[in-house]
Amino acid sequence: AEYGKEVLFTVTKKNEEHKLILSEENIRVIQPDNNLLHCWPINTISYYSACEDGIIFRVSPSTQDNTYTDHYFQTKESFEINKCLLSIIEMIICKKEKGRHKKKILAIHDPEHEFTQRETRHYLDQTITKLKDASLSHLDISFMSARSTEIQTICTFLSVDECIKDINMSGYGGNRNDILSVLDAVKTSQLVESINFSYCGLDDSDALAIAEFLKVNRSVKNMNVALNTFTIDGVWSIVQVLKVNYTLEVLSVQLPVTGGGKREQDKVKAVVQLLEQRLYFLKSKNMKHK
Repeated sequence: AEYGKEVLFTVTKKNEEHKLILSEENIRVIQPDNNLLHCWPINTISYYSACEDGIIFRVSPSTQDNTYTDHYFQTKESFEINKCLLSIIEMIICKKEKGRHKKKILAIHDPEHEFTQRETRHYLDQTITKLKDASLSHLDISFMSARSTEIQTICTFLSVDECIKDINMSGYGGNRNDILSVLDAVKTSQLVESINFSYCGLDDSDALAIAEFLKVNRSVKNMNVALNTFTIDGVWSIVQVLKVNYTLEVLSVQLPVTGGGKREQDKVKAVVQLLEQRLYFLKSKNMKHK
């Protein structure tokens, strides 16, 4: 989930398929005839819970009778809906903090939470099975916490895998070293094109590891490391890799709020200049292809 974007899921109500649309503003349910059935602002969702075959939303009362209403939908995408809602809520919290992108963990994101443990174990078991069968092209372990043994198994397969093109660990709640292990596993990959490490609580030491990865890897075209806790030094260590890496086409990184000193201002200007040079390079490259 990203600001300005909507995410579409399929749910069933009374044996009829409906569209469930999530955004940072509301949750909408569209009937088979494309008429709007429900539209709930995000801040009216007082509770939601996903199970293996469905999801339930509890909506705050819109009248003075103080009656909450529960809405249950059958779906095979309950876990994905749950993760998307977590992402949206975390982004809203982050936005309200006015740039202070410190990692927060909701109750349901707590690795000790019974629901999170059960659903995460089931999902990761399925993911590892697909990795073993070489039937997975998109590795998504965003907004969850994996055990060290699970990460070791995943990294073992990643180091020899010939299918994975996309890795999403956005909002990962486990040990930060897990992220570095994944990076190391795909350092020489010739297939992985997209990596998302946004909102993982990464700091400048992690930025150095990301920079070292980008100096070696020549397959990744899209790297998202936004909404972390890098200082301008961390951002600079990543961005200056653009001088030697000409494969990377999209780098999502957020400039931190600096104290306004000359050194910080000079580095911000240098970062912007490098990004502008890369944009010019990509435009020239596209023109040649045309």
